Amino acid sequence: MIGKTLFVFAFLGSLCVVGCGGGSTSDVSSGTQASPTITSVSVACAPTSIQTGQTSQCSATVMGTGAYSSAVTWSATGGTIASSGVFTATSAENATITATSTEDSTKSGSATVTISVPPTITSVSVACAPTSIQTGQTSQCSATVTGTGAYSSAVTWSATGGTIASSGVFTATSAGNATITATSTEDSTKSGSATVTITVPNAITSVSITCSPSSILTGQTSPCSANVAGTGTFSTAVTWSATAGAITSSGVFSSAVIGTVTITAVSTQDTTKIGTAAVSVSGPNNQLGTLYDASSWASLSAFTANGTTPAITPQGLLFSGGEGTYTQSLDWNWATVLPMWAITATITAGDISGTSFGLGLGLRSVDLSNSATSGLVYVDELGNSMMLHVATSSSALSFSAGDTIQLTVSRNLDTITATAQDITTNSATVRVSYQNLFSYDTAYYISPNQGKFAVFNFGGTQTLTSLNIASQAATGADLVCVGDSKTVAYGPDTYATGWCTAIQSNFSTVVEAGAGDTSAQGLSTVPEIIALKPKAVILNIGRNDCCSSSTYTNYASIVSQLQGAGITVYHLLPLDENSGLDQTPLAAFITSTYPEANIVNANPDTSSFASGNVPSGWLSPDNVHPGPIFEQSIVQQVLQFLTPVPQQSNYAPGVAPTRRAQNLP
Repeated sequence: MIGKTLFVFAFLGSLCVVGCGGGSTSDVSSGTQASPTITSVSVACAPTSIQTGQTSQCSATVMGTGAYSSAVTWSATGGTIASSGVFTATSAENATITATSTEDSTKSGSATVTISVPPTITSVSVACAPTSIQTGQTSQCSATVTGTGAYSSAVTWSATGGTIASSGVFTATSAGNATITATSTEDSTKSGSATVTITVPNAITSVSITCSPSSILTGQTSPCSANVAGTGTFSTAVTWSATAGAITSSGVFSSAVIGTVTITAVSTQDTTKIGTAAVSVSGPNNQLGTLYDASSWASLSAFTANGTTPAITPQGLLFSGGEGTYTQSLDWNWATVLPMWAITATITAGDISGTSFGLGLGLRSVDLSNSATSGLVYVDELGNSMMLHVATSSSALSFSAGDTIQLTVSRNLDTITATAQDITTNSATVRVSYQNLFSYDTAYYISPNQGKFAVFNFGGTQTLTSLNIASQAATGADLVCVGDSKTVAYGPDTYATGWCTAIQSNFSTVVEAGAGDTSAQGLSTVPEIIALKPKAVILNIGRNDCCSSSTYTNYASIVSQLQGAGITVYHLLPLDENSGLDQTPLAAFITSTYPEANIVNANPDTSSFASGNVPSGWLSPDNVHPGPIFEQSIVQQVLQFLTPVPQQSNYAPGVAPTRRAQNLP
């Protein structure tokens, strides 16, 4: 029994040695237990960075020997800490959290918690500069954001009375007091605003013109008024100008030049604001009147120079570089076949030391292949004899360098006249006149075709000081005859026996035709035809460029433009000839395109023409142009085509002669 007890005791002793040596030690021999010892205290807090008012959970780890206690007491700077280790931050700093052993107050541990103040927006203020702007202008606005902590200064912008960009640039759109607002993006309850005063600018928005009457005769006036619209306190003052004629500072327009004149009013406050109106100027007594009139030039945009371009000087146009021929000229850009016109110029003589010098006046053909020998209508064959250039020969005008010469060249149907006078010395007028321009048997045969009024640069240095172009052609005539040499009466007849001139006993007519003219040249004279304001036009054009698609296109354009101007258009079918030219395609185009009631056929029995059996007197010697009998037949057919009017006064203004349907061919 004793042996078993000792065995158990020994076993238990072994257990004590192995399992009971932790919190204390025992002196087995003496039976005394060892005292507990604290070796260290450490602290950990999470999170280690918080804001005031937030918490961090702290824990303490106590190390020691023996049966020590892990209890601690907590203390902290920068806030408060509960016995559970929960630290609450109260001020921004690096807070120290300390845990002290309750068993050994000399043993403590600490941790640091960084405390920051939370971002807080306290105020937003706005400033804009400038604080007063006009609509359309801008003001730069800036926002000042104040707060605590790491706050954001970003704002969103809004505005009344305009728009504002994210950069704070405010653009005013309406008058008034605009409110510019900046709102914190971090705290939308915090915003600031500023006021920008917006006014309407003193601006011109438009200028319009009214001229009454809008149609006048040369020598009459048309008072024009300008309506200036704008905003704010704007000025209604304008400056006046006109493309021709003259206009006073009060807007009263007058012109000696016929045509459509553009009146312009420009705002003195804003020269980009312009108003225009058109005034139609007609010649007196139903005459076309002055077409061009100038005594000074700012540009030559209305002209085309062939050869040396004259220089613009304060005295006028200085011509030089002439070659002793009529090949150099300054052409006015107006295509014409008018039967009556006059060109008058004043010229200051310059260098007259050579043998070929001076300036000439006349028409320059637009189709050099169909004019006289050197391609210059009215001038080349008559130039020297008619003294159209200023010369010092014994048969011409005598003058000296520096003298002012007045030179006039005119056409009146089949008569061309030239006059020259030395104004400086008040000399006698030298005058030369020629007729029968359309006959084969005249010594001075010239067949006028379409041309442009021109000043010919013959030679030397001469200064053109004034230029006037006028016409006595009738406006408002019953009928304008548009055609080529068959309408002019080219051949053995005089101008008066041409079919268009011969019907003047029944109708007032104007011949608007040129020898060799094509449909393209007829088209280019449409502005001149419209300026004549006829009641009706009869077309006999296209033979000289028959028969292509361009012929038909030009013909149709002539008709369209004339009808657009309110002019009735009649069609005289191509006149028969025995030249071998087939004009039937042109006739077919006309008859298939235009109403039968507007077409007249004045041709005789075409079968005899086609077979070459042309009756005597029906054609001129060239077998192209109508002879005297054919001319008379055309007159009769045209008169039958139109309703005769005994007196011109029986017409209502602007009303075209009417057709008698029963007399259609």
